[in-house]
Amino acid sequence: MPEGFREDGKFVAIREELDATDRERSLREVNTGIYLFDRELLFRALARIGSNNRKNEYYLTDTIEVLREEGCKVEAFPFAAAAEGTGINSQKDLATVTERINQREIERHMERGVTFVSPARTFVAPGVVIGAGTVVNPWCWVETGVTIGKNCKIGPFAKLRPGTKVGDGSEIGSFVEVNRSTVGKGVCAKHLSYLGDAVIGDGVNIGAGAITANYDGKNKHVTKIGKNALIGSNTVLVAPLVVPERVKTGAGAVVTRGTRMKKGGVVVGIPARQISKKKR
Repeated sequence: MPEGFREDGKFVAIREELDATDRERSLREVNTGIYLFDRELLFRALARIGSNNRKNEYYLTDTIEVLREEGCKVEAFPFAAAAEGTGINSQKDLATVTERINQREIERHMERGVTFVSPARTFVAPGVVIGAGTVVNPWCWVETGVTIGKNCKIGPFAKLRPGTKVGDGSEIGSFVEVNRSTVGKGVCAKHLSYLGDAVIGDGVNIGAGAITANYDGKNKHVTKIGKNALIGSNTVLVAPLVVPERVKTGAGAVVTRGTRMKKGGVVVGIPARQISKKKR
C-alpha cells in the first residue's frame, strides 16, 4: 500500500512501498486512497506523471509531488481513529467493517436512551431514528430509513424495512416484518405478521399471523386500518383496502375491497362478510 511521508513536518509525497527508500518505509502513515483535487490542477498534473517505477505503471499518487513542485497547496489529514481507514478487500473484511459500523450505531442510540437487550445480536443500519425509552430485543434487523418512536418494544426477531415509521408506545414483536408502512401510536403487533404498504391507526391490535396482501403480481397496493381496529389471527387483508375504525375481523378472515364494513362492525369468513351484532 502506498505510504505518505513528511519532511520537516510537512506532507510532501505518497510513495508506493516497492519504490520507497528504507527511511520512507519506516514511516507509519498509510494512504487510504481518499483524495480531494481541484479538477483543472489534477488533469494538468496527470499530464506530467511518468511510469518510471518498479511496476512500470502510472500512479495517481505521483500527482502530489507534481502539484507541490508547482507551488500548489497540498495537505494530508489523519483520521480520528485508525479503524476509519480500514480497507475492504475480502468478504471477511466486509463483515468486520459492517460489525464495527453496527456497533457504532447501537452505541449512538444507547447514548440517547434506547435499550438494547443484546447489542451483539442486533443489527441497526445508519440513518435509523429511535426514540428514548424504546427497548430493542435480540435478533432484530432495522434497516436505513426506519423511524421508531419513544417507549416502543421491538422484537425479538423483528424486521423493520426502509420507509417504516412506528409510533410512540407501539410493540412490534416476534417474527413481525414491517415494510414501507406507518404504524400509529399504541399499536400492538406481537406475533408472526407481515405489514407491507400499510397505514395503521392508533390503538390497532394485529393478531398473530395476520398479513397485508399488498402485491397483486404487478403492483403494490396500500392497506389502511382505522383506529382501534382488532385484526383477528390469520386475517388476510387484500389491498387496496380501507378498514374503518373499531372494525373486528374474525380469525382466518379474508378481507377484500369488496367486503362491506362499517365503523365498529365485525367481519368473518372467506371472503369476509359483515355480521350483525346480537341485541341484548
